[in-house]
Amino acid sequence: MTDEPNEVEETAPPGDATVRAAPAFSTGGGGFEFEDLVGAFTAAALLAGAEPFGIEVGAVRSVRFQASALGYSLDDLVVEGGAETTPRVAASVKSFDVLRGGRLLAEFAEQAWRQLLGAGFREGVDYVRFVCGEAAHGNLVALEELIRVARADTDAGIAARIDTDGAFNSTHRSLWRSAACPAELATASGVDETTSPARLLRHLVPRRLDLLAPASQAHAEAEGFCRRALVPEMSARGRELWEALCQLVSEVRPVGGSLDWDSLLQRFRGRFVFRARPDAEPDWELLDRHTASALETVRDTLGEEGLRLERADAWAALEAADDAALILLTGPSGAGKSALGKRWLAEGGGAGVWLSASDLEAGLDGLRARLGLRLGLPEALRLAPRDTRVFSPSRHKRRIGACGFWSRPRRWRSRG
Repeated sequence: MTDEPNEVEETAPPGDATVRAAPAFSTGGGGFEFEDLVGAFTAAALLAGAEPFGIEVGAVRSVRFQASALGYSLDDLVVEGGAETTPRVAASVKSFDVLRGGRLLAEFAEQAWRQLLGAGFREGVDYVRFVCGEAAHGNLVALEELIRVARADTDAGIAARIDTDGAFNSTHRSLWRSAACPAELATASGVDETTSPARLLRHLVPRRLDLLAPASQAHAEAEGFCRRALVPEMSARGRELWEALCQLVSEVRPVGGSLDWDSLLQRFRGRFVFRARPDAEPDWELLDRHTASALETVRDTLGEEGLRLERADAWAALEAADDAALILLTGPSGAGKSALGKRWLAEGGGAGVWLSASDLEAGLDGLRARLGLRLGLPEALRLAPRDTRVFSPSRHKRRIGACGFWSRPRRWRSRG
């Protein structure tokens, strides 16, 4: 960054018809409000496993709307990320330019500081964000440059250099000053006003989404998310999925609802078929290989003729209990429980996982390390795009040989 001319760019406030013909800022295509479109964009990223907030936040896990009742100062949109620390991003959504005059909107800066100073905010983990429909390119670039420096330097270091000619330009300095903690909040919270802009900038994630523009790049990106989320043979219906997400968010957002992978799959069950998310695919490849290898060792026929015992009564009982979240199958050793389990996995119509007693001896963390899972079993099961069956033959000192089944494990949550 240098002190080369980088003029403060300014767009007119919404409704200023003397400068340009302003678009309808409150609504987009189909009568959806800008906040609905941003929510649908985020939901599309969730389904595709995309990272619209960057790798620090990771793939979107959930999105909540109108979260002021939960104590959020930036309450339009609260996103939980899939990174290891499970960061939360609290966002303000405005259809207009929040960087007019090369400054952060004062209202946003104050709300962001209240969010940063709140009891639930985790320093270095959580983020604050604005999403705007318009922003002058030079102002947005300068802000992103400041954010990168703030994350790489110390607060005191950048504060000492901000007025140095050749290091920063006038746009950087204007944005820096607008990010300072308001005097009243600084006094009440013991915040050093001089270095405070670095703290806000370090936690800031800005994004311009031109969702109201006639030839919207963000709209095309969202439809791309939708196509990626669907199985290949259904990818041509990406626009239909996008429109369905817009409609869903327009219903959920005004009442302060939330969306996650489970609720979206439930909502669109029977209408769309989703593929495994990119962040879950590597784990599912490992689980599929592990299960296939385990099933090869399970004998389900007798003798050289390959006689197969149907065990009709036991199989009928299994089928009758198919809607249960947990099924327990017991019987003496050699009764054929594993063979039934092998058939049960094969005929489930979805994904299947085999976990032996030795697989689980070291717990879920041990299983994750041994198989090389990146997300771990509970998260991989949660992100399974189809109903998934898990078969777990166990050992018992009395040789009873109990076997546990989990069906549709999206109902299953790990504890701790």
